[in-house]
Amino acid sequence: MKTLCIQLALAAACALVPHLTLGQTTFEETLEDGDWDGSKEVQTDCSTCFSVVSPAFGARSGSRALRIEWKRSLAGSSRGSKSTEAKSATSPRIPWEQEFWVGFSVYLPDQDPNGMKVDGKNCMIFQVMGYSGCSPSNKTAALRLAGSGLDFAYVDKSETQRTFNITSNLTRNRWHDIVLHLRTDLNSNDSFAEVWLDGTKAATKYNFQMGHGGSCSGGTYLKYGTYQFNGSDYANRVLYFDEVRHQPGNVGYDAVAPGGGGSAPANQAPVASFTATPTSGAAPLAVSFDAAASSDPDGTISAYAWDFGDGSTGTGKTVSRTYAAAGTYSARLTVTDNQGATSSTSKTVTVTAPPTATAVWLEAESGTISAPMQVLSDAAASGGQYITVAAGNTSGSTPPTSGIARYNLSLAQAGTYKLWGRVIAPSTADDSFWVRVDGGSWIKWNYVEVGSAWHWDEVQNSDNGNQVLQLSLAAGAHTLEIGYRDDGALLDKLLLTSDLTYVPSGAGETAARLVSPTTQPHSQAEAVLVPNPAADHVQVQFVAPAAGPVWVQLVDRAGTVRLTQRFSARAGQNSLNVLLPSLPVGLLVVRVLTKDQLLTTRTLQVQP
Repeated sequence: MKTLCIQLALAAACALVPHLTLGQTTFEETLEDGDWDGSKEVQTDCSTCFSVVSPAFGARSGSRALRIEWKRSLAGSSRGSKSTEAKSATSPRIPWEQEFWVGFSVYLPDQDPNGMKVDGKNCMIFQVMGYSGCSPSNKTAALRLAGSGLDFAYVDKSETQRTFNITSNLTRNRWHDIVLHLRTDLNSNDSFAEVWLDGTKAATKYNFQMGHGGSCSGGTYLKYGTYQFNGSDYANRVLYFDEVRHQPGNVGYDAVAPGGGGSAPANQAPVASFTATPTSGAAPLAVSFDAAASSDPDGTISAYAWDFGDGSTGTGKTVSRTYAAAGTYSARLTVTDNQGATSSTSKTVTVTAPPTATAVWLEAESGTISAPMQVLSDAAASGGQYITVAAGNTSGSTPPTSGIARYNLSLAQAGTYKLWGRVIAPSTADDSFWVRVDGGSWIKWNYVEVGSAWHWDEVQNSDNGNQVLQLSLAAGAHTLEIGYRDDGALLDKLLLTSDLTYVPSGAGETAARLVSPTTQPHSQAEAVLVPNPAADHVQVQFVAPAAGPVWVQLVDRAGTVRLTQRFSARAGQNSLNVLLPSLPVGLLVVRVLTKDQLLTTRTLQVQP
């Protein structure tokens, strides 16, 4: 006989109440008064494999249940089962072809108080067996625990085992009520089976073959808790049975349905739990939610529903939500278990207003500029001027030590900043600058977009795969330096912004002019300008603290640098003659600077 291994955790709270009628057998077991009576056969030599107990989790009905255990020390097959011959006045056994109903309750523990458990092996819960005189010999049908699901199994006329699925998820750690209606016709293709699980019809199988063309004159008997195994893999397992009833004939569901005098344990509510990452931050704030910590003590979680607190909802174990506006939100999770019970929990997500983007606009000519970098005029440039290195100067491999535009600026807030330049790159041979911030490493800004008109280009690091330069800067004072690299590249304006998505256009916004460096003047004494007013030239007299290069700048009232000239000064008194090209009539500020200091200032009246 081919073996079907079916495991059913039927915990039986069993008091023997036989109901005998002529021509059929009706009986039920509650096991309250001891082991099964003499009409029941134990199919093992292990008398200690069976016990009538009061389990810690409670019986299905009454207080006691039948516990069937498989022990590692046993060898062979069919260890740990109880079988019954349904007797009547006219027939010692149930005729094979007779239609009959079976009902019982089963408990499937993940682990019982003695450490035993049910695993996902293919194990029989309940089995109909040919008793004697069967041809072929493998007449059998069974309910089988397969993995985490429940199947109905039978053997057809070709002696091949067949199955169909009843449920793919049979919940552990709870009682299940099962009713089987079966007709096993050996002489036609007319067998059928119906299965109810926990009061709901779960599956029906019509017109199948089961041992077709054979006979089983000796009748049948019924087995509970059959556990077929070969070796230790199937040892040390346990099942519980209760509320066992059999009825031959088409008596109907109510005749054998479990529940006489007892009720299943109340469903326990699930436990909702989740994490939110992060729970605070500036808008827009992307938050990830994970409900993996949710659980159900007697079943499974079947649904996850989210209310994010901002009018939006979601479903699923893991979800995400981006909060666009500042505010305090209550994110709520509701979980539903496989029996419809729900549980909810909430977490607070705090979203602050996004920081106001900081933007610093700089006219390129407004910095401290050293030769050979120079200031030239162009009506299309912002402010009418731009900077470029004098022709014939290149510094392709190493940054220059002179020919640098230096800008001292202050940031209102810390953040990540992007640098843009308004440029002209006439060709791929004239398309780069050097860039440095706060005296750090020089960055090669290469491959500026080629074009003959002024356009904006984001500063990229060509030594790092042309990645767009992003600067992490603290609030406060900073120094930005632009050095020449190609003698044909022109720079009109700079933008340093914490808005990483902003793209400037046109001439950009009004520049924050650098009226003075961050250091204080060397001397409080003003420069002496001769003559003043002046028309075509002016002599600037001042005191220098040390010998070295100095720059004289003429700045108009709007802060625009109208003229920058470089001179070599000596320590002490200096007198420099500055030519005045076509400058607007009116007042200008004369500034005398070194690379790091503003030495002195004076107001000059320019005449026609």
